[in-house]
Amino acid sequence: MQAQWPEDLKRFGGHLKTNLGGVFSPRREIYIARAPARLDVMAGLSDYAGATVLSTPLREATVVAVQKRRDRRVVIRNLNMNKERVLNCEYRLDDLYEDGHLKPYPLLQRQFAQDANNRWQGHVVGAIAVLQHEGFVQQWQTGLSIAISSTIPQASSAASSAALQVANMLAIKGALALDLDGFQIALACQILENRIMGMPCGITTHVAVALGQSNRTMVLRCQPHELVKMMSLPPGVQWVGIYSGLMSPQRESRYRDLRIASFMGRKMILHHSGASAEVMPMGYLCNTDPAQWEQRLRRQVLTKITGQEFIKRFATHDDPATAINLEKRYQPRAAIEHHLSDHSRSERCAELLDATLQASQQSLLEAGRLMYESHQSYQERCGLGSKETDLLVDLIKAQGPEKGLYGAKTTAWGCGGTVAVLAAKGSEDVLQNLVSRYRHLTHLEPYLFFGSSCGAMEMGVIQTAFD
Repeated sequence: MQAQWPEDLKRFGGHLKTNLGGVFSPRREIYIARAPARLDVMAGLSDYAGATVLSTPLREATVVAVQKRRDRRVVIRNLNMNKERVLNCEYRLDDLYEDGHLKPYPLLQRQFAQDANNRWQGHVVGAIAVLQHEGFVQQWQTGLSIAISSTIPQASSAASSAALQVANMLAIKGALALDLDGFQIALACQILENRIMGMPCGITTHVAVALGQSNRTMVLRCQPHELVKMMSLPPGVQWVGIYSGLMSPQRESRYRDLRIASFMGRKMILHHSGASAEVMPMGYLCNTDPAQWEQRLRRQVLTKITGQEFIKRFATHDDPATAINLEKRYQPRAAIEHHLSDHSRSERCAELLDATLQASQQSLLEAGRLMYESHQSYQERCGLGSKETDLLVDLIKAQGPEKGLYGAKTTAWGCGGTVAVLAAKGSEDVLQNLVSRYRHLTHLEPYLFFGSSCGAMEMGVIQTAFD
C-alpha cells in the first residue's frame, strides 16, 4: 500500500520515529491524514454568491499526524512553518474552557488573535472547539499530540490553511473514531475559518481539498455545496499554477470589502423587488437572471455607497461573516457584475473543457478567452489585481496557444497569490522560461505548481505505530 502513497506522505511516514519520537509515544496508534493544495480554476471568488466553481487538487499537500494523549495538553510540532527551525508549542485543553463551559466562538477568535506570531495555531487547536460546538464531540477527555508537515508555499492562495484544517480534522476523526463524512469535515473547517480565524471565506476550498480527485476538475455549485461532476480535461491539456511570490498585506481587507459590497447589492435588489423569489431564486445572487439584471435590476444597485449611508437606508447587509465599516465607500454594482459574469464564464468553461463532450481546439481557445476575461474583471470590478499577477498573465498571453498556453487568470482572493493556467501538456519548458523571465523582471521568487494528487477523503486515514 505504501508504494501507492505520494512522495510527501512516504517521507513523513519514514521519519515518524526518528524525527517525531519526542512528540509521539511508541506502541500507541498514530493517525495520519493528507490534504492537497487546490487551484481555483474559475469563480472561486464568487462561492458565497452561489456560483458554479471549478477547482482541481494539486500535487503539493499538508500531512498531519495525531495521537491521543493521557493528559489534557495539545502538543504540536510544526516541521516547516518556520524555515529556520522546527516549531514546538503546547496548548492546555482547559484554556478552551471557562467556568467548566467551552468558550463561545467570539471569545475564542479574540483568544487566538492575541498572538500574531502563533496565530496559525488556531487552525489546529480551533478544530477541538469546533467539533464540540457543533456536537460531534460531547466533551474532550484527552489531549492530542499533533505533527504537521507541508509542501504548500505559504500565502500562495493555493489553500494552505484549508489543507492544514482538513488534514488535521480528518486525522482527529480517525483518532477519536468520529462519524464525519467529507462534506461535514469541509463544513466544520469552514466554521473554523469563519468563526475562530475570522476569515469570511465560502466552503468551496474546503470541499475541493476534502473531496477532490487526482487529475480531475471539480464542478461545484455553491448552493450551498452541490457537487455537479468531476470531469477530466480533454487529452493533451492540463492545469498549471504559478505562484507570483507576492503576498499583499491588503489581500484580506480587499476581499472582505468585496464581499460586503456583494451583500449590500443583494440587499438592494431584494429591497426594491419586495424580496421576490422570482428575482433571486433561493436567495443566491448568481441565480439572478442576467436579462432582468440588465433591464431593471442593475439600476436599483448603487455604484458607490458608504457604510454609514447603507446602514441608514437598509439597516443590515445580512452577512454574519462580515461587519460593515461605516467610514468605507463600497461598490455594490461592480461586485455583483463580477459574480454574475464569472458564474456564467465558469458554467461555460465546464461545458467547453469536459473531455466527455469531445472538446475541440476551438473549445480550448474559447475557455482561454473566458479566463482572460475573468482576470480583467478581478482588476476592474473587484480591485483584487496586482501588477505582478498582471505581468504573469501578460507573459502567458504573449506566448499564446502557439506555445501551448491557452489562458490564464488570477485565482481566489487575488492581490498577488497564484495564477491559474490552461496549458498544453509538454509546455513545461515554455513555462519554466516564462517564470525565469518573471523572476528577472520582479526579483520575486515564483513557484510552479505542476501535477495533481487525490483529495483528503480519497486518501483516507492511515493508522500506524512505532516500537
